[in-house]
Amino acid sequence: MEKPKKDNNTGKRKKKINIREETMQKIKEMGLEDLVTEIAEMEPQAAMKYITEMLLNLFMLKERDFFLKSDDSEENKANGFYPRNLACMLGNLSLKIPRDRSGQFRPQVLPKEWQRYDKDFQDLLLNLILQSYSPSRIRSLLNSLNLPYSMKEIEELKDSLYAKAKELRMKELPSECFALFIDAYHTEIKDEEVKRVRKAVIYSIIGMDMNLRKDFFGYYVFFGSEKKGDWLKIFNDLIARGLKRVLLITSDDFPGVSDAIKTLFPQTDHQLCFIHMQRNIFRNMSKEDASRFNEEINRIKLISNYEEAVNAFETLCSQFESKYSSYIKMLKTNKERYGIATIFSTQS
Repeated sequence: MEKPKKDNNTGKRKKKINIREETMQKIKEMGLEDLVTEIAEMEPQAAMKYITEMLLNLFMLKERDFFLKSDDSEENKANGFYPRNLACMLGNLSLKIPRDRSGQFRPQVLPKEWQRYDKDFQDLLLNLILQSYSPSRIRSLLNSLNLPYSMKEIEELKDSLYAKAKELRMKELPSECFALFIDAYHTEIKDEEVKRVRKAVIYSIIGMDMNLRKDFFGYYVFFGSEKKGDWLKIFNDLIARGLKRVLLITSDDFPGVSDAIKTLFPQTDHQLCFIHMQRNIFRNMSKEDASRFNEEINRIKLISNYEEAVNAFETLCSQFESKYSSYIKMLKTNKERYGIATIFSTQS
């Protein structure tokens, strides 16, 4: 039997995590290739969209409550919802717009009808997330919107948004997790409480449990730039909420994240996200070269044999090395981290 490997970063012996038999059966039924593709192509902003939709839908629901309470007609009541897709910087938000029987209610938080969202609305969406950690910050944000509501209604709206945000951040997590998908959204936003523009990072996490079901695990807001200390706080919070073992973490090559994973989840395999890589390629290569590179990457992702895929990736990188030496060197360094096939090779 192979001896457990010693982890040089922790000084502890690194134990092998075994996938449950029923999970392996589901993987076989799903197909390893399909699972690899699903994890490699996890939409980076999926969690951000989820948070925004939750908070915006709650905002509109409270607005309908205020409208109905102020309506003199006793016959007017809530009348369900209608779906609406709203395009924004995060993609298409799937919203549930509240209706009333009279057809007179319209949420004030949305852009005017037929009007595309502008920077002010973009800032509002980001601020709903960024300021959700603090009741006073939410109050400052709501007061800045000049909504046609009383101070009592503003306080009620503030309490509802804070409670929902707290619920999203603090829910209990499973003790074991097949995969975590981590993304970081960088922005500059006007902080209404301190009245100045600040850099901020919103970290969001989607988890896949041992039954391969995805769920939203939480989000974290830090002002400033990415740093290892933030990742340690995030992972410690996940642990405090019940998460003990993770088979795979997929992320971009964030500063400090690898060290934080080795410190707190030393048994976990850390792989890099294909979508992040393909986006970064367009930032580091000409449009023509990036398109050619990504076209080949899409073919390589379909290769089921791990070693063959790694060799194909290295060959591809070598074709562009003379033009983008430092960037290609970085890609080659991480070549074995763009895929998850290796996590199954050691399973008994």
